[in-house]
Amino acid sequence: MKNSNTAIFWGEQPAYDADPTVWHELSHNNPDSFSYTATKEAAEELKNNSVAAVDLSGYEVTGGFGYNLNTGVNDRFLEIILGGVFTDDGGGTLVLDADSAADGATYLAFDKTWADSVYNYYSNMLLQKLELVFEADGKMMATASLLGGNAETRTVATYSSPTAKTVVGGRTGSLGLNAISFNGAGFGACVSKVTIVIERAVTASPCLANGGYKKPKNGALKVTGAIDVHFKDHTHYQVALNEETASISWVDTSGGKERTYLLPKVALTGQPNPGGNDDDVMASFEYTALLDDVLATELRISEVDA
Repeated sequence: MKNSNTAIFWGEQPAYDADPTVWHELSHNNPDSFSYTATKEAAEELKNNSVAAVDLSGYEVTGGFGYNLNTGVNDRFLEIILGGVFTDDGGGTLVLDADSAADGATYLAFDKTWADSVYNYYSNMLLQKLELVFEADGKMMATASLLGGNAETRTVATYSSPTAKTVVGGRTGSLGLNAISFNGAGFGACVSKVTIVIERAVTASPCLANGGYKKPKNGALKVTGAIDVHFKDHTHYQVALNEETASISWVDTSGGKERTYLLPKVALTGQPNPGGNDDDVMASFEYTALLDDVLATELRISEVDA
């Protein structure tokens, strides 16, 4: 089949193995960024030292897509993997906290149209990982990884009357990164890149009631990442060497909004090794986010009007 690069639609399933009732057009950075692999398990039947037949059982489906962070169009994916929703704190600030205890699964379905009116339909998918990349000389990007249990071809579109894209807080325009702080103070050095990797321990088990499809189950939350910084002094390096914890935050300004990403308690797990020559000396600090005793979260995302 020829790929017509047409739109991809997604929706939240009201229950496992049920079609979504509300659909959205997926905003992704290019058609090729949406990928999937549907794998069937095979059992070989041997006869006279040869393979006489192959018995195929249920699917395991994996996939993913990438998108820009500049408008907040896909903020619902942040809510799903973190286990919460953006909520007004009563003072006009929208707050989303990572919730390690939230193990309720939100199953997703995707419908992709091909040129000859054939529709690839993937359902019972869970968000397994969401990686956010904030880079000084590039776009601010997100990459989502999916694990699911069903892939099929349909001749009629499952989606109908897609609703407008949901934008949390009405963010518009290009993203700008500034006000990066370390332990509540300025970083004291130029930060060139920050990443956040949000992972759920998603597993898939065979499900006899669904034709052998593997039913994914949600699990524990883990937040890790890295910071690339111009090496100016030994402040951050010493924290890593002494196995101390620190707080890290930065602000994304776009479209009249200020979105703050706060990691209230992190362990710098990498071992930076700054070298010495006449070029810029860089240090990369890997971190693992810890559950903060005061905020009771590993990651807080908040947003106010600028």
